[in-house]
Amino acid sequence: MTRQYHRQTAYGRHGMSGGLLDWGNQPQPFKTYQGAKVEALPWPPELPASPLSRIIDPPPLEGRLSANHLAALLHLAGGLTARASHGGQDFYYRAAASAGALYPTEVYAVLGDVDDVPAGVYHWPVSRMGLARLRDGDHRPVMAAALDESEVHPAYLVLTAIPWRSAWKYRDRAWRYCLLDTGHVLAGALWGATALGLDHWTWYRFQDESVAEVLGLDPDQESPLAIVGLGKPSAERLTVLPLESDLPQAAPLSRREETFAAILDARDESSGAISRRVPPPRPRRAGREAVTLTPTSIEADLPVTIGRRRSRRNFIRRPITLTQLATLLEAVMGAYPGDVYGAAPGRVGLGRTFVVAGQVDSLRAGVYEFHPASMTLAPLTEGDAGAELASAGLGQAWMARAAVNIILAADLAALETERGPRAYREVMLEAGLFGQRVYLAATAQGWGCCGVGAFFDDEVRALLGDPEALPLYILCLGPIKGGVR
Repeated sequence: MTRQYHRQTAYGRHGMSGGLLDWGNQPQPFKTYQGAKVEALPWPPELPASPLSRIIDPPPLEGRLSANHLAALLHLAGGLTARASHGGQDFYYRAAASAGALYPTEVYAVLGDVDDVPAGVYHWPVSRMGLARLRDGDHRPVMAAALDESEVHPAYLVLTAIPWRSAWKYRDRAWRYCLLDTGHVLAGALWGATALGLDHWTWYRFQDESVAEVLGLDPDQESPLAIVGLGKPSAERLTVLPLESDLPQAAPLSRREETFAAILDARDESSGAISRRVPPPRPRRAGREAVTLTPTSIEADLPVTIGRRRSRRNFIRRPITLTQLATLLEAVMGAYPGDVYGAAPGRVGLGRTFVVAGQVDSLRAGVYEFHPASMTLAPLTEGDAGAELASAGLGQAWMARAAVNIILAADLAALETERGPRAYREVMLEAGLFGQRVYLAATAQGWGCCGVGAFFDDEVRALLGDPEALPLYILCLGPIKGGVR
């Protein structure tokens, strides 16, 4: 079971593995295809004014897909947002957060004819705004079949992960970060599609081998994890084209690329049999003596917010208000049109959300469980647990200075029983998606935010007081020195 992978890759006080990084073998940050023709996309793309309040409560979505939409979505999901120089080398900030700035996620597009971009299978090189053509022709029927869908969308974005990029530093634990980081990119794509008024839908469940084949991937080196259908689907009948074997070759990422048995086993386990009949997420537990939250709107512009997003942890001890916390939680945990669960009331995910409140006006310091459907905080323990959480976070003292820490967790055993072997993959992708939303909602309110994926799992679980709640991701947020610029 994949929960065994989660336990096997947990840090322990007396069992942390360490080692020197092989800097001469560090993977390249951008994947490129040698000899592939690149179809240019509009740059800079036109981005409509998109306050987050409009994304949280959007009008009906139905916009026609265009090349401008593709460029805007790619940029908002994982585009370059700034450049800095460190030690004589350029470093590029991106729209999405990434553990260790290693960026294991890649984005591909399977298109019908879109404006001036002909039908084909493409890869986005990130370092430039264009699409590298891998296959000619309309291969969307293969995608629809892999999704077990009778209708086809005008385009599909496929998000994949290259484990070696993260495993170079994080070894066996890297599969966790691959899933979280892909969730980060997915969050930007979905909010971006909503901002553009573009109809879309998301899948975590599909025939992995078929998707990998149409993209020309080596399954031992790169795995498809999520698919987004763009534009309104139709029942048009399309011819299934043969897949040519002569594809452009990707440039090597390193002199030597390694594989890790624990990662391959966890990936294979979570790629098991799929079914379209998936049980709905389990009901949230009702809290007693709950604190009712009353959110307000966030008017910050989405593209501007994405451009300002950074991992910031220079927190200062300054309280936030309960309304501000409520506003962030509503933005993060809402069910949106086009996400994998839909927008039905109460269908807000698979995992559980805990709030470690340290400096929130009108809220006692302590640990709470958040119930999105009722917008309430159920108190679990009293007292500032920031120092305890910082100790569990490998002794990172700055975590204790955050006004609030959000812990995303899950009952993995129950989820695997209900949803099968894909449950781990799904809930980790969801944690990354919610994590990116935390980053953006915090940035929009002028706070810093920093995600933490390295912690002593058992100590965080003890802090939550629930042996079944396995921690997946920690987000630390609050006012920072100098504010957000």
